[in-house]
Amino acid sequence: MATIIPTWEQPSHPNLFEIVHRSDDFRTFARSKVNLPPGSILAAIEGATVVNAAAYFTFQAAPDIHMVFNSDFMYFNHSCDPNTVFDFERSEVRVIKHVHAGDSLTWFYPSSEWDMVQPFHCRCGASCCRGWIAGASQLDSEVLQEYWLNNHISMQLRDNASGYKERDFRADPSDSALPAVSSELDELS
Repeated sequence: MATIIPTWEQPSHPNLFEIVHRSDDFRTFARSKVNLPPGSILAAIEGATVVNAAAYFTFQAAPDIHMVFNSDFMYFNHSCDPNTVFDFERSEVRVIKHVHAGDSLTWFYPSSEWDMVQPFHCRCGASCCRGWIAGASQLDSEVLQEYWLNNHISMQLRDNASGYKERDFRADPSDSALPAVSSELDELS
C-alpha cells in the first residue's frame, strides 16, 4: 500500500472531522466531530485536482477522469454499509445515515470506481459486507442497486447490463426506502 504524504493544509475540515492514526493496527480513518441527520451535506468537495492515471489514492470522477482530493477526505474509508456518499457531480459529501460525533466516516468505493487499481479484501465488519472490493464492474447489478452511485457508474451499468434500475437517492436523501427510479431509465426499459 502506498504511503500518503499530505500536501494540503491539515486538518482540512477541523470543525467537522478529525483524522485518527492508530499504531496498533496501522489504520488511519476520519472520525466525525459532529452529529448530523441523513440528508445533511457534510461538506463541499473543493480543491481536488485531475491526475494523469488512476492510482491507489485517486478517485474516479467520470469515466476517464481520476482525481486526488487534496484534503482529509482522503481518509474516509470504505464500508459496505456507509454513512456518507461522495457525489462528484454536485461536488459534495452527503450523510445517508445518522452520523454521531465519534463515528468513523465511510463511503462505498464502488459508487465511484468502475475498476479499482488496488482491489482489497474488505474488513468493514458490516453484516452486508461484500468481501472483495474491486470496483462496480465486479459486483452484481442487484447488489449495486442497494447503493447510491455516481452518475458515471450508473451510466456504465446501464450500458453494460439490461435490467439495472438506478435508484434516485437525490430526491430525499433522508428517506431510507427511496423507491424512486429515474424516468430516463424507465424509458429505456
